[in-house]
Amino acid sequence: MPTTYTVQEAAEILDKSIRTIQRWANQGKFPGAYKPGNGTSPWVIPRNEVHDIMDSTPVAVVVEDDYDAGEIAQIALERVGFITRLCGSAKEAKMFLEAEPDLIILDLALPGEQGEDILEWLEKKGIDLPVIVLSAFEDRASKTEDHPLVAQVLKKTVAFSTLGAVAQRVIEQ
Repeated sequence: MPTTYTVQEAAEILDKSIRTIQRWANQGKFPGAYKPGNGTSPWVIPRNEVHDIMDSTPVAVVVEDDYDAGEIAQIALERVGFITRLCGSAKEAKMFLEAEPDLIILDLALPGEQGEDILEWLEKKGIDLPVIVLSAFEDRASKTEDHPLVAQVLKKTVAFSTLGAVAQRVIEQ
């Protein structure tokens, strides 16, 4: 079995772009990464370092049907160190939530099943994960505040930095 991954393989495993993996290598996030051939070839990254990142980096599932809003949430979380997965529907989200990520960012207004349905499903499955509800509908969102899994309710116009800071605080509790 090879002891290293190519940048493309590491990107696929970590669900990141090739550009992100290259940036991380340049920043020293992979201490054993190197460029073979006198530094002219693409980065080669030790397998164990890729797996260490998977094991030590918090994972957040962003459940948001508005792609742009979801991507903004992903960027905010990635800037504070999360690995993220964007899901556009409850059905898609459930596949990833069974793996029990560290945090869920949940929009309530989804196609088909709603965000409240996901909260109910998590409870029935016995999956105890902190949830940050991110919604444009304040009255609807406020009804979830007392749910045992909901750690925080934020309005969709929340600042980029605020979402990242709240996410960090929630997983540290």
